[in-house]
Amino acid sequence: MIGTHASAPNPNLGMPLAAVAGRVIPSTRVLDRQHRVAAVYLKALPAEDLEPVVERIAREP
Repeated sequence: MIGTHASAPNPNLGMPLAAVAGRVIPSTRVLDRQHRVAAVYLKALPAEDLEPVVERIAREP
């Protein structure tokens, strides 16, 4: 599943960590069917690199 999700507040920053991480570096998270983080990329990621990961995770039960 690809999509957006809420981020837990970070008490040290006073805002969700995703809000800061999204401004600092590109990041992509791939979620499994149970909405758990299955892969994280902390760089710009072209679709052709992401597609095999999504397909592999989609095949998992």
